[in-house]
Amino acid sequence: MTRFTTHDSILCPHRSHHALHKPPLLAELDNVLKRDKFLQRLNAAQVTPQELVTNYAALALVVQARHIEPVILDDPDDDAVLACAITAKADTIISGDRHLLQLGSYQQINICSASDFINDFK
Repeated sequence: MTRFTTHDSILCPHRSHHALHKPPLLAELDNVLKRDKFLQRLNAAQVTPQELVTNYAALALVVQARHIEPVILDDPDDDAVLACAITAKADTIISGDRHLLQLGSYQQINICSASDFINDFK
């Protein structure tokens, strides 16, 4: 059985990586990558946010996530992440988003930071 994980739109089958996204999540990724803390790193790597998003999208599978009832009232866009994970039958959502991290889990889907995931994955 393939085990999946999602980070806002990234699915990682056990021991290999495949991306999965819902179209609005690509726009959110683009916005996040344009934040100063990421732009500095991308500039150092000589990569633009658009190039990164375009390359990510080329690797990703598009998911038409099913509708879910509102969960994160303070940031309704985060519900798209939850819907994507449910549709994909993800085991884990990997995120730096505080609203998602505060949930801890949703419908038996673990929610953790990237560093926690990497530490647990080792």
